[in-house]
Amino acid sequence: MTSTITIERQMLDSWAVRAVNDPEAFALLYDEFFPRLHKYAFYRLGDAAMADDLVADVFERIFEQLPTFNPTIAPIGAWIFGIARHTLVDLLRKQRRNQIISFRWLGKSQSSSPEAESTATEGDEKASLHAALKQLAARELDVLSLKFASGLTNRQIAPLLGLSESNVGVNLQRALHKLHDDLISSGEK
Repeated sequence: MTSTITIERQMLDSWAVRAVNDPEAFALLYDEFFPRLHKYAFYRLGDAAMADDLVADVFERIFEQLPTFNPTIAPIGAWIFGIARHTLVDLLRKQRRNQIISFRWLGKSQSSSPEAESTATEGDEKASLHAALKQLAARELDVLSLKFASGLTNRQIAPLLGLSESNVGVNLQRALHKLHDDLISSGEK
């Protein structure tokens, strides 16, 4: 009996193979992966415009590298998120060289509430979250963003980060504990 996940993987892999010469198949891949890639990029960068640019770069790389995709080595989702992760790392290295780190969205109030106290509290919570996120290692941020922003499973994350599935779970648990401890120590509950 073939599972739904296996059927979906086979379908996506077949789109990828066809997309080398078929613009409609590439469009299907784009429609399937754009929302998850954008969430991943936004979660890591905290800026919608930067996330848009990153996802555009990712799809450009996907298009260029698609002829090298081999579904017997990795599923298309893992391959695409691998490209996304490498593109993000390249961008972050460039930013580090330029001393630009963006988590500006954490400092902006998203609330439309007219109550100043609520807005101030929300700003404090975002500042605390920002500080806690800055304490995490790059791998911990990767695990959190792939899991929660992109909605990937531990099994899908493992090959992207070169970890075992259980090690992804351990890294995820440690990152969540660190965030929890940092937020508790800063007065957040």
